[in-house]
Amino acid sequence: MVTDPAGHQRSYLPAWGGPYPGVTLCHDWTTASACAGLPVLTTTLVLKSSADFAGGNQPQLVVGFTGDAPQVCFRTAISADRSVAGVTNTATGTDPTGTFTSNTVALPVAPGSSCTPVVTQEREICTSAGAAKCGPGGSGPWAKQAPVGLLDATAYWRITVTDQGPVGISGTHVVDSVEPSRQAAAAFSLQPDQTKQVYCSTHALLNLFPITNQAKVSDTPANAPAGTPPSHSAWSSAKACSLLCIL
Repeated sequence: MVTDPAGHQRSYLPAWGGPYPGVTLCHDWTTASACAGLPVLTTTLVLKSSADFAGGNQPQLVVGFTGDAPQVCFRTAISADRSVAGVTNTATGTDPTGTFTSNTVALPVAPGSSCTPVVTQEREICTSAGAAKCGPGGSGPWAKQAPVGLLDATAYWRITVTDQGPVGISGTHVVDSVEPSRQAAAAFSLQPDQTKQVYCSTHALLNLFPITNQAKVSDTPANAPAGTPPSHSAWSSAKACSLLCIL
């Protein structure tokens, strides 16, 4: 912003695009209207004595400028490649004193609608009679339903979460209909084509009534702007069976 000889405060902004390269817009803040022209600095050097040139003296005129520092505006076109997650930029230049380097500006690039991640999850129950095979990394076997009479008082669940891409996810939680404490567990992130398995168990008397447990995944695309609401996958269920399963 500069102040013209009439005392008006003015801003000069470059106009992008259009048929006329180098067009600059002028706004007069004092009158709240458009203006014309560019700021011009004029100086007058008055020689009062020829003695100023004696003895090797070389009089110099130093012009000061009061207002905003000179600004250069530009834009960066972001590739449509889905692997672009952010952009950084640093400016360099030279002046009479040498070279200079600006600070680095970093800006995350949020995925667009065509880059929405596809997240799936599969809930299963351990069908083994041995608890050692039903914990994290246990061999199971794992199925959608445990056979009648196999379970005693504990049902062991496994939820497999997969990010099918095309971008990563963060702030991921498992929402569990029977074990809500799962959502309070630490959030995790996944890259495209990456999988994570989550384990939990339910203590209950299963000799009479079956338990059907459902789960879904809550997640946010990587680099999503702050305040973006999470997305949710479809529900997936598994059943801890009992005698009533065959009635």
